[in-house]
Amino acid sequence: MDTARTWWFPFIGRGEFRTRSEGRVLIVPRRYWTMLPTACRLLLFGAWPEWRDGFLRVTLGRFHLVAAPREKSVHILKEVFVDDVYRLGDTDLRGQTVIDVGANIGGASVAFAARGAQVYAFEPLPILQPYLQENIALNDLRGRIVAHAVGLSSRDAIVRTLVNASGTAGATTSETVARGDALEQELRLVEAVPYLQAHGIKHANILKLDCEGCEYELLADTTLLDYLKPDRIVLEYHRGGNELHSFLEGLGYQVERSERENHVGYLYAVRRELNNAGPGTGRVDRGE
Repeated sequence: MDTARTWWFPFIGRGEFRTRSEGRVLIVPRRYWTMLPTACRLLLFGAWPEWRDGFLRVTLGRFHLVAAPREKSVHILKEVFVDDVYRLGDTDLRGQTVIDVGANIGGASVAFAARGAQVYAFEPLPILQPYLQENIALNDLRGRIVAHAVGLSSRDAIVRTLVNASGTAGATTSETVARGDALEQELRLVEAVPYLQAHGIKHANILKLDCEGCEYELLADTTLLDYLKPDRIVLEYHRGGNELHSFLEGLGYQVERSERENHVGYLYAVRRELNNAGPGTGRVDRGE
């Protein structure tokens, strides 16, 4: 894009920028001028942002996702659709069930469902639920993705938290920090196993956890795993992965970790009997 024009925006100009690679015109409305860096990040991995009908609309290949117009964390869609942090590759997930804990706006749920899985998406933040529902509809995945406006927990509770209105991806109930652009949200947490039983969810081929710390509570004992008996677990941990690693290995999983800075990383666990059985056993691998 024209560097000089980005420096002057939003003081002058109409917020129109031409991309150097394709020559397409990107329009960033003046009232959303702080989203220009986010738009650039999206463009760098092949996504196209537009602001229409009160949404930020992001197109990435055949997928379409919407978020709040000032949602700066949408660039993390790269992790799902480009970096493939869930190791989906071209895996056919037809006939498999995925439980997505911490669905956010539904990026991972869409990726799983587009490969044929039945997805149960759990997202307790009220500010995110309309976007999750819209993204299910936009990608023609009604029925394939069933959204639940609750957070899975070890107990039933109503909790209040503050979320950054311009970056909800890191919202957590474990830290409540006052910020100028924070919104108070009331979250409904439910005891996981009774809730799943009541909704007829009996098994998960894949259990995905990205819930900003709830992974430690849900895996504090074997209750959830004994019930769901997941073949595969993929989670993002936020306060170190040593204990989770040891815990899952003790339950018969083969575990890998990919740790970044500040004790944050991804953990991948596959039941050993599935990992060793070879083709035709329902093993989900990376497709490389």
